[in-house]
Amino acid sequence: EITTRSGFAWCLGMKALIYEFANSNIRIVGDGSYRTADLDVEKGYFNGAKNAISKINSRFVIREWQAALLAVADIDFSAMSDCEEALGPYRLSPYGGITYSEVNGRIRLVSVAPDTVYHPDEIKSSKNVGIVFGCDLVMKDYVSLNTEVRLIDETSVSGGLAVLF
Repeated sequence: EITTRSGFAWCLGMKALIYEFANSNIRIVGDGSYRTADLDVEKGYFNGAKNAISKINSRFVIREWQAALLAVADIDFSAMSDCEEALGPYRLSPYGGITYSEVNGRIRLVSVAPDTVYHPDEIKSSKNVGIVFGCDLVMKDYVSLNTEVRLIDETSVSGGLAVLF
């Protein structure tokens, strides 16, 4: 068992239009991403007992590949005569869909004395299929704020800022 602090994390992803329904503001979008986090190990426990660990030599790395199929709607405020003046450059895009992800992790826990290394087999997710719901607020077609909820294979809430180019 380990306790970690914040560490370095990064993500790379892409969304692509698969199909757009005629005479509708609904699209089918594919989403793929890769995430990784290298967390700093703070405390380590061997067989339930707290041990002094080498924070320099101990590591905990998590990696995730994810693919999603999403239904996306667009609410364009500039098309609404009541909202055109105040909200004209904004567009709301709620979405939902199904995800497939593979999460794995590696632990390397090194105690200070006696010099013990705990390096189990790769950690894998127990569930790979889940659902996702979210919403993008697009401003002037190049800046987007996002909030998202994922359930079943994971329980998470996230938010983000994207610059489109």
